Amino acid sequence: MGAVLSVLVMALGGCSTAPGSGDPEPGAVPSPTADGTVALPLDAYFPTRKAENTMSAAADSFARSCLRRYGFAAEHPVIPEDSGIAIQLREMKDALFVPEEQARRHGFHRPSGKSPQHVKGNTRPDAESVEKNRRELQAMLPVLNGWHRAQEAREAGRNVRPQKTYHGRRIPEYGCFGEADTRLSAGLDQPVPGNSPGGAQDAFNFVQRLRAHAAGAVAEEPRVVAVTKRWAKCYRKATGLSRANPYTAARDPRWQRSSEPSAKEIHAAVAHTRCQLRVNFLGVVDALTVRHEKRAEARHRSRLRAVRDFHRARTRKAEQVTHGRSG
Repeated sequence: MGAVLSVLVMALGGCSTAPGSGDPEPGAVPSPTADGTVALPLDAYFPTRKAENTMSAAADSFARSCLRRYGFAAEHPVIPEDSGIAIQLREMKDALFVPEEQARRHGFHRPSGKSPQHVKGNTRPDAESVEKNRRELQAMLPVLNGWHRAQEAREAGRNVRPQKTYHGRRIPEYGCFGEADTRLSAGLDQPVPGNSPGGAQDAFNFVQRLRAHAAGAVAEEPRVVAVTKRWAKCYRKATGLSRANPYTAARDPRWQRSSEPSAKEIHAAVAHTRCQLRVNFLGVVDALTVRHEKRAEARHRSRLRAVRDFHRARTRKAEQVTHGRSG
């Protein structure tokens, strides 16, 4: 249960702490609603979707500029929109609860994005272009990723040969991705000690560790254990399926076998949502998560504020980069 709740809350899992003894009871548990998960205290120390996409766009510009030094055309983004860490973690957290209307239409599948007519130009690339892009991407990967991890693996005794040059030009240790992150953080104080290029990954990891510890404590709370059992009983009665918790139900491999939801999947997804509302699963989990995250926030307030300021400063720099590029 602890690992599952860690995945639910911040998509990493693993870290766990025992609940503190003698702590006051949390405030009133929110009533069940159809709105899904609430904002949590540590959310404030991750960049917003808009900010992270702005930083991704600037980093993509830097990374492609780096690639061109090695002779690549780099005509297409190498850091896509909505690929940021915080965005992915937020989506995994939100996947715990699917509004019933969405469940009836899509089951556990994510609603599709833009339809083909909204794609710029509404044209499909010819086979020759696809193959050319595939070959270029394969060739540029060592330059994009660098040789740091391969070097670590070699030093650990694995039979790996790091590629440190490309056509005679030295590849940055952390590749063009690392160079892009470093450029975006240039001149900024890094809030968390670490070795990641530019310090952004270290800042993310710090907040994620706090969230993981809070999630581990929440998972051990008797009220969470009890409400999860009530949800599982409700879900089993409605569907005939035995699942330990909402996350494992939503990630059932059988729902991933097709691009379209089956009638059985839609039935299960609706039950998945209704049972959460019936037992107030999210109300209990969210109330206790807020409690434990507030405690973490109080203990690490100074460092967390530095992380928040760091993300904001990088976003401002990214805005300058993207505005300059578009102008």
